[in-house]
Amino acid sequence: MKIMFNHRYGLHDATVQGTKTKTRRIIPKKKIEAYYKSRDNVSYVCLPTCQPIYSETLEQAMMRQCPYEVGQVLPIAECYAEIYNRLLLHGKTNDALAFRSELGAEPELQAGWQNKMFVREELMPRAIRIDAIRFQMLQDISEEDCLAEGIVDEGEVRGEYRYGFYTGSTFGARGNRTTSVWYNNPRKAYAALIDKIGKRGDWDSNPYVYALTYTRIR
Repeated sequence: MKIMFNHRYGLHDATVQGTKTKTRRIIPKKKIEAYYKSRDNVSYVCLPTCQPIYSETLEQAMMRQCPYEVGQVLPIAECYAEIYNRLLLHGKTNDALAFRSELGAEPELQAGWQNKMFVREELMPRAIRIDAIRFQMLQDISEEDCLAEGIVDEGEVRGEYRYGFYTGSTFGARGNRTTSVWYNNPRKAYAALIDKIGKRGDWDSNPYVYALTYTRIR
């Protein structure tokens, strides 16, 4: 299994630089619905209210079904062209040629050359280790976690604190990216970011999520 972080809004680069150490992964709604529909999960009915009593809580069920584990190492997905060009940029020509050779004939024609969804995880040079997993609702996120999710703290500007997210293609010195809108607290910025990297309305629908804390290990 590999993990992907959004490039356009700087989340991939923030992970690489170590400023992003948390991510939330939305739990499919059908998994939540299956929990409530499963008869096997009901232990008995409490009279006189006739409310079902479940043998395990929703949190217990979702954590049992979680596709992630504490200590798990996940390669960070990058398209092959990005890895190859980065090696060349850093003067590692032999490594670049060796990487290209591993891809086989005509690597530029492979789907993974420009699309990280189709790369082989064993070829990914970077990886994270999952340190903690929590089950919660999306809007339960704290301001501290918003910053750890990649929200940028611009500091105080003309008497107001500003928070936002980058919208370019290169994370680096100030000025390499721009933010179209600044927000006066991290949660508002994170809510706007979520609706851009996922589906519009994700924040308002407040889905259940796996909140992962991680460390980049290579």
